Amino acid sequence: MEINKNTPKYMLDVEGYNYRINKDDVGTQLNISKGEHMILKVYSKQKNKTLTTLLHTFMGLGIKCYEEKHDEKLLELEELREKLMKADFIIALYHRKYGPLRVKRGVRDFIIKPGEDSSGKPGS
Repeated sequence: MEINKNTPKYMLDVEGYNYRINKDDVGTQLNISKGEHMILKVYSKQKNKTLTTLLHTFMGLGIKCYEEKHDEKLLELEELREKLMKADFIIALYHRKYGPLRVKRGVRDFIIKPGEDSSGKPGS
């Protein structure tokens, strides 16, 4: 399946998408800080979306990240990145001191003699 580069990745990137709340469905007023309001206004201008659309989309993304434990996964990835850097450093030191690893040709034939099956028993 080919992915078109012009295909929107997020709902905010869909042309003409604006989330609307029915009059009967309006819940309450939500107080946010001036900083959060300023961020929403910037995105509103940038994406040409209503504040309601932005709140709806960002709240959905935030809940998804929370449920999928993205913060924990990012910490795990950081730990793995550190281990990879250490392993790369050790490999570089080994390579500098001893040179590249040499692979014995025909290693499989050395382990499993010709004429034997994979269990090590003489074949037919």
